[in-house]
Amino acid sequence: MNYIDHTTAPETLTKLLLEKGYLQEKEHIIALEKPGEGNMNVVLRAKTNIRSLILKQSRPFVQKYQQIDAPLHRIAVEHQFYQALKNKSLRQNIPAILGYDEIDHLLVLEDLGHCEDMSSMYVSKHVSKDQLLRLTAILTAIHESEVPPNFPENMEMRQLNHQHIFVLPFLEDNGFQLNDIQEGL
Repeated sequence: MNYIDHTTAPETLTKLLLEKGYLQEKEHIIALEKPGEGNMNVVLRAKTNIRSLILKQSRPFVQKYQQIDAPLHRIAVEHQFYQALKNKSLRQNIPAILGYDEIDHLLVLEDLGHCEDMSSMYVSKHVSKDQLLRLTAILTAIHESEVPPNFPENMEMRQLNHQHIFVLPFLEDNGFQLNDIQEGL
C-alpha cells in the first residue's frame, strides 16, 4: 500500500497519480496542503499546474486519534456514496469522483474550492433563511437519490460512531478533553 500524507514529496505523489491515471500527461503537483482538519482520513489538497484535487486515504485507524482502530474499507463506502449521488441538482455541492484505488484506499475528488464546513453555526447560533433553504434542498436531493441495492450497511463505522457519540463521552475517565469541544462539558 502506498501511504500518502502532507509530508509526501510532490514528485513522489505526481509519479503515483500519473501511474494510476489520475493526472493528465503533462500535469504535475506543485503544492500539497491540508484543506481543513481531517478526522477519519488523511485529506490533502494537491495543487497541480492545471487544477486542484482532493485526495482522501483511509488507514486502519482514525487519523486524528491514531490509537483508535477504524475500518479500512470506509473510503470504499464513501466512494459508493458519491457514485450514488450523480444527480444534476447536487452537482455544485458534491465533488466529482476523479479516481478511486481500492488497493491504496485512495479516493481522488474534484476540489470544490475553499469551503466552510458550517461549524461556525454552532458558534454564532444563527442560520440564515437562505442557508437553511439551501441545506434543506441538498438534504432532500440526497434523501431522494436512489440507493443501489448492493450499498454496504457499513456496520463497523456505524458501531464506531455510536461508541464515540453515545458511550465514551459519558464515561467518567474517558480521556477526552471535553472542555476543548465546549466549555463546561
